[in-house]
Amino acid sequence: MARFHPVKVGRCLLGRLQYNTDLLGELTNVCVHEKINTGIITAIGALQKAKFAYFDQAARIYHTIAIDKPVELLNLSGNVSLLEGKPFIHAHVTVSDETGQTSGGHLTVGTPVFACEFFIREIEGPVFERHLDLETSLSLWNVNTR
Repeated sequence: MARFHPVKVGRCLLGRLQYNTDLLGELTNVCVHEKINTGIITAIGALQKAKFAYFDQAARIYHTIAIDKPVELLNLSGNVSLLEGKPFIHAHVTVSDETGQTSGGHLTVGTPVFACEFFIREIEGPVFERHLDLETSLSLWNVNTR
């Protein structure tokens, strides 16, 4: 059975990222500046190019996918938790090119913004921290209810 914990929604932030900033880096900066340790993030917009990854479950490594042309950011969906005591964003993106072809994966650093509007919902309750999960080789949530 799934493990879960009741939480409450705290502050909600609406914002826009500046042109030519890194999508993941700037969203992380917002969370650090606002001291958001647990939350939910969504965003839409346009990107100058995109860089994301696919996790190969058999090899247990990430493969980088780079799109070196402008794309629409159809959706960014992710969460904020702590990794090594600092806010960490785990987000997946879906993008489309000029033909409407879509691609997506795990957002990585190296995605410059053309235009981006975001929504962050802070979560109040237990602190969600990431720790290495030996079964999957991924950093997954452990809940600290202190």
